Amino acid sequence: MNASPRSLAIFLTILFTFLLVLSPRASTAPPQIAGTYKITENTDLGSEIRITLQINLINPGGTQVTITKVGLRSMSARGQLVTANSNLVVHSHSHSQVSLQFLISKKDFNTWHVGPHQQFIVTMKPSTGKAVLLNLPLLRTQG
Repeated sequence: MNASPRSLAIFLTILFTFLLVLSPRASTAPPQIAGTYKITENTDLGSEIRITLQINLINPGGTQVTITKVGLRSMSARGQLVTANSNLVVHSHSHSQVSLQFLISKKDFNTWHVGPHQQFIVTMKPSTGKAVLLNLPLLRTQG
């Protein structure tokens, strides 16, 4: 069966367009961020704990990002977050540090701080795109 050159060209054009639409694009993928945290202070306020976290973030990518909000999930109230606003800029191929305070229930704190790493919810705005919400595991360091 011989295909005409025109049919082959149409088929290849459709295939190429289909692959372009479905292929992941670097510009739409969220930048990769990693890091660590340590608890620098915790104050018992009765039913709540005020904690200060020193967060160190590393940006191995080629795009600067701004961290606008950091949140901790509530273990006792599903879907709830304890958040702190931030204006941390992490330049490409660099790292940055910020200290943030959170007011968290004692019950959540007792559950949250167990283990070597914790999940943070980070709102991040790349310099070349829209803000994205990331579930970011951070490794706890001692210090």
